[in-house]
Amino acid sequence: NCQGARVVKYVVYSHRNTSSKRIFNYCPKINTMGKKPKSAAGKNKALARKFVPEFAKAVPKVEEQVGSFVPKEDPGLPGDNYKVLDGEGYDDGGVADLTLMLDLDDMVWRRKRGDKAYYEAIRNDLLPRQTVGSMAKYSRRDQKVQLAQVLFGDDPDSSHTEEIYSPPLKGDEDPAVIKQITKNLATAKEALKLSIILEEPACMAMSLVEIAKRILTLKDKEGADDAIRCLEKAIEISSDGFWDLDEIKDETIPNPTARPKDQKNATKPGLANPASLKLMPIRVSHLCLRSTWLNMGNAWAAKGDEAKSREYYEKIFPLLSEEPRCQRIDGERHALFINIGNTYVRNGDFTLADEQYKLAEKLGQEHVDAKVGSEDDGMAMVIGAWRARSKALMKVGREDEAKTLMREVIQSQIKLNAINEEKKAKAEAAAIEAQKKQALAVEAEKKAEA
Repeated sequence: NCQGARVVKYVVYSHRNTSSKRIFNYCPKINTMGKKPKSAAGKNKALARKFVPEFAKAVPKVEEQVGSFVPKEDPGLPGDNYKVLDGEGYDDGGVADLTLMLDLDDMVWRRKRGDKAYYEAIRNDLLPRQTVGSMAKYSRRDQKVQLAQVLFGDDPDSSHTEEIYSPPLKGDEDPAVIKQITKNLATAKEALKLSIILEEPACMAMSLVEIAKRILTLKDKEGADDAIRCLEKAIEISSDGFWDLDEIKDETIPNPTARPKDQKNATKPGLANPASLKLMPIRVSHLCLRSTWLNMGNAWAAKGDEAKSREYYEKIFPLLSEEPRCQRIDGERHALFINIGNTYVRNGDFTLADEQYKLAEKLGQEHVDAKVGSEDDGMAMVIGAWRARSKALMKVGREDEAKTLMREVIQSQIKLNAINEEKKAKAEAAAIEAQKKQALAVEAEKKAEA
């Protein structure tokens, strides 16, 4: 009984008489790898032996990974703050972009090795991850989550998250703040070490950006060369050429120095290299370059080269041209306009500077005037543009105009703070009310069961 299997017909000739032959039908044995399990325990054991789990998501095509470029149909959080301006849908706050940069689901590894080899490596703990120290208890995925909190988490106690460059005031250094920034710098170097262990080049690039950003915050002009060295390495990783892993490792030590050019061994393909684009979308490269070029502009501004600083700021606009109009992206555009304006005013040209401030103000006003959207964030952009214009007026000697505008800035900021506090209180009250309702529902369910 062949049970539907393919029947093989073959012929046997006699060794004595080649004209004599007999025809046989042969049914090959179906390889079922033993008996099929019948009990639940047996089925679970069989499932555990499979290298590719049933819950594994299919690997999407590279071009299908668009990150946060495409707005979502529904808001990820309550409210309309993430509404896309003059369009349908909601911004996800950059969550999909973050997942893409971290490669949280190891899509690159799965495309490169195949699902069977990947899940076999997961099962045998063969994928790169930190296996010593406090991080050893976490899986590769959880280590990436920890890394994201260092690289992209909000830190209200430090100023390293500022995107608008402003030279520090001499003699205004707070020892507690300096101590915190020094600690943040050491944390960024640890993030780079973890990125190297995980073999995630995008995370390496963003770690280098964080190191450069915190060096600038700590040392300003005295640290500009060190910051530029880090950012040049981040650009190499993010571009279409090749980069040297040993040069990246140098930045994990306390006081690194530049290597001689004849010792360079660039063999790793950049994020925009054709070899890399077979495994990941070009958006990963663009996200890294946007952050790197912004901070490179800040570093050259710290050195006093305003033209070179503007050059890096302006390189970012083409990468933002197709992005959706939302608070997150317009906030990035707003910072660029303010930074470019500041480069002009530091050269004594208020007219060109004010053109940039007006563009920044217009961005915010469009959010304020929108029927649905991030009105509060838009007002914050408007106030930011006014503040920059006021400081510029003071620098060019128009003190009366500067003081008048600064009074308006302060009054508007007080009103905005009051609105934000009121919204925060309402949100907290709504959360408490929801918890009470949930507790009452659980209690009623217990009584019904009793």
